[in-house]
Amino acid sequence: MIEQLNQLDEGFQQIYDRIKPILQQQKEVYKEEIRTMKQLITEITDRSTTVQTQEVRNRDLAVKRFSAVKGNIRQARASNQAASQYYKSMSRLNVVDSQFMDKKK
Repeated sequence: MIEQLNQLDEGFQQIYDRIKPILQQQKEVYKEEIRTMKQLITEITDRSTTVQTQEVRNRDLAVKRFSAVKGNIRQARASNQAASQYYKSMSRLNVVDSQFMDKKK
């Protein structure tokens, strides 16, 4: 939507550049249209600012969320590794080394 808005802005600028001399020469004829255009441009600018502010807020929230998820993944990996090492060490405790019995008496 932002890309589409930028294209519309560029299109508006191109059209305005073409009709600018006519508007400047005949200000009184197009007085009401110019006032309406100024009002609409102000509304568009306000909305654009609101969208940009929300984009920054969303980006910050996404970064925080990704950091939290990354931390959770790191913690889960550490827990899995600790559990694996624990089970490996516990399984070694139950192993009895081979023993030789001396049958001499």
